[in-house]
Amino acid sequence: MALAYDFDCVLKAAKLLSSENRIKFVIQGEGELGDYLKFKVKEMNLQNTDIILKVVSRAKVAEILSSADVLLLPLKDLKYPSISSKLYEYQASGKPIICCARGQPKQYITKTGSGVIVNPGDYKSLSNAIVSLLNNRDVAEKLGNAGRKYVEENLSCEKIGLKLEEIFKAIWTRNAMTQLSISNSCG
Repeated sequence: MALAYDFDCVLKAAKLLSSENRIKFVIQGEGELGDYLKFKVKEMNLQNTDIILKVVSRAKVAEILSSADVLLLPLKDLKYPSISSKLYEYQASGKPIICCARGQPKQYITKTGSGVIVNPGDYKSLSNAIVSLLNNRDVAEKLGNAGRKYVEENLSCEKIGLKLEEIFKAIWTRNAMTQLSISNSCG
């Protein structure tokens, strides 16, 4: 619940969707925005939003993610130069992602085909994206499967180990060739 996240956008979307009985927002974690979020949920009378202010085990995180229909990454309107590790966990869960971000997170979701992009701060489009994915389960499943497949094919410990091995071999070969070149030119 860090300052980089735009939870006001999420809460406004929750307000728009408050009459939709099948939608429940769950915001879980710790951070400087925790008390603010509790206050806003109460102030806005959001019956469809739960704030869980605690860090939970990896197993519990996996349980929470797998029980969701859609996962949100609501970042503030900045151009992010890196990808939140949260996205990899989201993809591993096999759920579609709604990414409210610019920069690397947006490019990554687009590249992997694992979610829907919404402009940061656009709570109306966020609420429309949520409803659209809930009404189009086949699309949601396709996006979730694409994310899961990407993680399995590219980001498993085994795959990362193999990539590192290739890098080390390339460095070793380059260094060996450089040493060979130096010894040949000196001899």
